Amino acid sequence: VISKFTFKCDLCKVAYKVTSDEYDGKLNKNGAAVLGAISIGCGFSQLNEFVSTVNITEVLYKRYKAIEENLQEVIEEESWECMFEAGKEEAELARQNNEFDENNIPMDNRPFKVQVNKIPLLALLDSGANQSVIGKEGLFLLNKLNLSLNHFNTRMTLQTADDTCQSVLGLMDLPVTIDDSESSLQKIVDTYAAAQRQRKEIAELLKLNVSEDYRNRELDLKERELQVRIIEAQNKSKELVLRKRELNIKERELSFKEIEYLEKNKI
Repeated sequence: VISKFTFKCDLCKVAYKVTSDEYDGKLNKNGAAVLGAISIGCGFSQLNEFVSTVNITEVLYKRYKAIEENLQEVIEEESWECMFEAGKEEAELARQNNEFDENNIPMDNRPFKVQVNKIPLLALLDSGANQSVIGKEGLFLLNKLNLSLNHFNTRMTLQTADDTCQSVLGLMDLPVTIDDSESSLQKIVDTYAAAQRQRKEIAELLKLNVSEDYRNRELDLKERELQVRIIEAQNKSKELVLRKRELNIKERELSFKEIEYLEKNKI
């Protein structure tokens, strides 16, 4: 919440305003509060509940909606500005360290995600921290494993995100490091084959689970059919009981009529 204070000089009658926040036309404290609430999945009511607990003036709903509609443009403008400044800084660092590829493009040494046949790995481009570097002679390994990168350089280092083998449905982490040696290539191929076998086992287990679920559903349907038949039989038995009662009533009526007829004949 932004507070504005107006000061007026008693001598010269000059008035000037002082605000509690330097507003640059992008995102003030109200906007930051709305952005924070939206980022954690809250809305107008939750935001007002929070600010009321810390003795801050609440934001009106009309003001909240206006800020919410303007957030996209503010975030886009701020993001582009930050990325532009970061790009200039990275390019300057690359020039200072002479880190360029053969096409005179600054190289990136940050980690990013890659996939080897839908297996997630962590790649480090042109990093000297790891000895497992794939040079130009190691490109056959990339072709053999169908390596798909977000962007490509001739020199790169590939390593897994962690040293443990984590398997989930459809994705697996390999606990190995890719390099251009024959032993590593064989290790990659063997581990990849083991991962494929594990995927097949998971698929078979899923099929079994699906078939068991299907059988259970069939049994449930049969049980429901039997229950429906039992209910129908009970309804039919109730109908028979009602018919018997009707016949008994008619029989009684006939007996009364017969008694009346006999009494009339006696008279």
